[in-house]
Amino acid sequence: MIYLCERLPHLKTWFENELDTPRSLRRCCRSAIRGHISADRIKDVYEMEIPRFLQDFLLCKDITEHDVALTF
Repeated sequence: MIYLCERLPHLKTWFENELDTPRSLRRCCRSAIRGHISADRIKDVYEMEIPRFLQDFLLCKDITEHDVALTF
């Protein structure tokens, strides 16, 4: 890990931000719910009898490129 952070300073910044910033309630909820869905069943979310916006939420459709972009 140290090697990567030395080679990729933006990765170090991202890790520091992840460790120093509390998780949002939205992120905690998504993680908790997805934790109860097995990896092989996540593709079947659209078959669940829940509103479409929750299906999209569980499949991370609300996350944009901007949300995950690393600053170079």
